[in-house]
Amino acid sequence: MTFPVVARMINRHGIFKPFFLFCIIDVFYYLMMSVGTNLAVFALAKCLKGFAQGGTSLLWAIGVLHFGTSKAEIRQFAAIHLSLTGVRALIGPFLGLLIAHYLGLASIFVFAGLFSSVALISLGYRFFMKQNVPDNNVTVHS
Repeated sequence: MTFPVVARMINRHGIFKPFFLFCIIDVFYYLMMSVGTNLAVFALAKCLKGFAQGGTSLLWAIGVLHFGTSKAEIRQFAAIHLSLTGVRALIGPFLGLLIAHYLGLASIFVFAGLFSSVALISLGYRFFMKQNVPDNNVTVHS
């Protein structure tokens, strides 16, 4: 449902700006989930997260095409990206259970927000400190 909207965003702004927006939405989602007490807040948070997750899914799929310059490099980037996703999927649940057990259930969202903030800060650094870095445009046809 969000792919056509995200595809237009990518065509207009490149890869990084939409991903930066989705990281901001992630941070707000985790903040809303950790301090929200109202059902409407949870519903809004879930809608925002769904939009961001749909966009991130599309960016995840075409990200290797953006960074790779040859077919071999694209295959290497895809393999590394997929492997690290698997490692994250193995470690994440155990880390979440430890955090929930020792610090409480709401603290999981705080930690997730902190991890998303790291991604947000690193992307922000790329935008604001390295403005002269060319952005290889990827065109998505919706």
